[in-house]
Formats: sequence, C-alpha cells, structure tokens
Amino acid sequence: MRSIYGSTILESAGIFDIQQDENCAKKSYNEAKKLYPDFKISILHMNNVEDRLKAIDVDPDLADMKDVYVILIEVPEEVT
Repeated sequence: MRSIYGSTILESAGIFDIQQDENCAKKSYNEAKKLYPDFKISILHMNNVEDRLKAIDVDPDLADMKDVYVILIEVPEEVT
C-alpha cells in the first residue's frame, strides 16, 4: 500500500484521509466505513500521544503533523 505522500507502507494499514476539522473527520470516517466495511476504521487525533504514535507507525511521513485528525484503515487481525 502507498501512503498519501507516496511512500510505501509495510503495515496492514493505511491512511485514508487527513482533516483539520473534527466534523469533517467524522464525515470522512463514515465514508471510509461505507467503502471498506470489512476493515477497522479509526479516527486518530494527532495531538493525542497514543494516536500520534499509531499513525506514525503506519506512515512515518505524518510525524510532523499536529492539530489534525487522521482516518486510519486497518486490516482486521483475523484476515492477516
């Protein structure tokens, strides 16, 4: 899978979208849920340390981002 920035992602996950507004992030989350119903979808806030580490683990290009919401898509464990 490729990152939104073009780098290759080696994890069983990828970033669907990045939004600055929480309401826009929720809309994007709902869109991802419709497009990928069998995958685990999460909204990560890059100001939260745990969320930030999870996002950076999937895509290191996100390390400099703050004050944004990242919509993460993960392959469920039973599929991998």
